[in-house]
Amino acid sequence: MMRLVSYVLNPLILPTAIFAVLFYRAPLIILPLPEESYPYLLAVILLTTCLIPLLSILSLKYTKSIDNIFMENRKQRVKPFLFVSAFYGFNTYMFYSIDQLNDTFLFILGSISLSVIILSFITLFWKISIHCAAIAGAIGIFLSVSQKFPLSDLLIPTAISVLLTGLVMTSRLSLKAHSYSEVYIGTLFGFALNYVFVYLTL
Repeated sequence: MMRLVSYVLNPLILPTAIFAVLFYRAPLIILPLPEESYPYLLAVILLTTCLIPLLSILSLKYTKSIDNIFMENRKQRVKPFLFVSAFYGFNTYMFYSIDQLNDTFLFILGSISLSVIILSFITLFWKISIHCAAIAGAIGIFLSVSQKFPLSDLLIPTAISVLLTGLVMTSRLSLKAHSYSEVYIGTLFGFALNYVFVYLTL
């Protein structure tokens, strides 16, 4: 059960989930595009923030550079994390070149990419929980958008994110994938960075 939680709430799927919530719960704030374009944009986000990075990680597993996609060994995390970090940075630059997207969308994407880059750097020295940082980052984003734009309908997604964060923290500890400090600091980092960055830039 706990391993299933780690699979379903994998950090790579969360950017797509976050934007799906924002597109349909706060569309006038996040996008100036017609609703029929949302699925196509979400598909692009899924491809560039999840599927391509996931394929790169699976290729490393296939070549036995890593033991599994969870990468319990910190040293095995360095190469895939640096690749994903570079790809997220390039992906953010690519979206910035699209004139139809507003600043709110771009700043939130930038916050997610910045989180990935900093977490990749931390991983060079310490095995922080990426799962916890990612799901707690969703809380930070939803909360900051709600405070900046009171008309957004993000109360329920924020509450669900809080519950899922607790579930992810429990799963990572139950699986002995991380220590308490790695889980708690990862959670605090993900929430704080995304909340502060999005709040200050919007």
